[in-house]
Amino acid sequence: MKKNLTKVIALALALIAVFALVGCGGSNDLVGRWNVSGLSMEGMDMIEMLKAMGQDPSIFYLELREDATFSLNFMDNSSEGTWEETQNGVKMTVDGEDVEFILDGNVLTSEYQGAIMRLTKE
Repeated sequence: MKKNLTKVIALALALIAVFALVGCGGSNDLVGRWNVSGLSMEGMDMIEMLKAMGQDPSIFYLELREDATFSLNFMDNSSEGTWEETQNGVKMTVDGEDVEFILDGNVLTSEYQGAIMRLTKE
């Protein structure tokens, strides 16, 4: 079950993380490390599942850099790309598909294909 859960989590993260296209830089408020504070798929709390498997949820984080590049890290996997600031938060795009993260205080939230991810600024 642990391998299957890891695959499901990796797939969900890949669906969200794969989204990157040329950005135009962002505000310094967005730049930095964003830790996953919530991740659910089809109503299942994936953070609690990671904890139950003895995994530290801090192994999954997003790093937004000043040069408009980002790195999304999960366990030993990393995705690189670019990002841009939007009126409501951050947009990442790849292969013509956009994923919006809405900023509310110090929390970025995105919903994509049944997965809901919340990232909290460190």
